[in-house]
Amino acid sequence: MSQLALPSCALPGCHTPVGAWGDVCDGCVAACGPLLRHNPGGHRITQAEIDARDRETAAAYAMQGRVS
Repeated sequence: MSQLALPSCALPGCHTPVGAWGDVCDGCVAACGPLLRHNPGGHRITQAEIDARDRETAAAYAMQGRVS
């Protein structure tokens, strides 16, 4: 049986639940302020894209740990 994942914030490192994949949580909006812009016609990041990005980042961190 596969486990269902709840949508979480689209920003890297934040796992706060949100209403839909691609949304940013209120805490990140408050913390990032004008660095985030809402683009209603833009591409909404998908769960698969978030998972791939996070896997690549984790792999890079693991590689840094082996090199240092």
